[in-house]
Amino acid sequence: MTNNAHLGSAPLICDGIYHLFHAWLYGDIRHIHCPSAMIATQLKNHGYEAKLHVISNGVPDAFHPASAPAPLKASDGLIHLVTVGRLSPEKDQTTLIRAIAQCAHSDEIQLHICGEGPLLHHLEREGAKLAHVPIIDYLSQEDLIALLQQCPLYLHGSTADIEAISVIEAMACGCVPIIAQAEMSAPAQFALCPESLFEAGDVEHVASLIDWWIDHPEAIEQWSPRYAAAGADDHVEQCTQRFTAMLEEAIADDNAAYGL
Repeated sequence: MTNNAHLGSAPLICDGIYHLFHAWLYGDIRHIHCPSAMIATQLKNHGYEAKLHVISNGVPDAFHPASAPAPLKASDGLIHLVTVGRLSPEKDQTTLIRAIAQCAHSDEIQLHICGEGPLLHHLEREGAKLAHVPIIDYLSQEDLIALLQQCPLYLHGSTADIEAISVIEAMACGCVPIIAQAEMSAPAQFALCPESLFEAGDVEHVASLIDWWIDHPEAIEQWSPRYAAAGADDHVEQCTQRFTAMLEEAIADDNAAYGL
């Protein structure tokens, strides 16, 4: 809410909003669905006493790896990397563009930025400095899946995300992620190895990680199926089963509380 109001993280305002929601509604609720561990931690830190159930909102089964892994370099001789998210300050695609400019492999990288939003022209100006101008577009689900299946690495620079379902979608398609670590951003929890994490806004660190993965294609082959399996664990069917179990537990608690 505060990021969309151009106030950044605004801790005091956020604390007030959490307090108001607790006073108005959540203080009398026994079970709360949290789409990420980060949000569960925020609720605990703000005094929410309910039982917190961390369950992803889920990704459709259509997000899965291609039948054959994509080569590091595509037929055009370039290494295609992708990021997905609204073109807004908190998603911080600017850091990703600047990192690619610093990569040793910069001349070989084609970045795809999937999304729309107010920073389109700003990102176009930043991207114009790269050897290969980023392709910025809003894709249908079908086209997005096809792109993710052809990209060995997924980049995510966001400083504020409740869940970042786009990261799970990319993982489910077999992309190895490089994810920003920030206090108010959830997707860092999905990193399975240190080479998938960087401090939000750290251009040099992102650049070094991109180069490391490109220089170690065997590591991409090793980690891609692991990330795909982790992403598949959050497909809609599995998440629906967890959500149903939460509802059944909540109903049982209410029945016990009211002597039913």
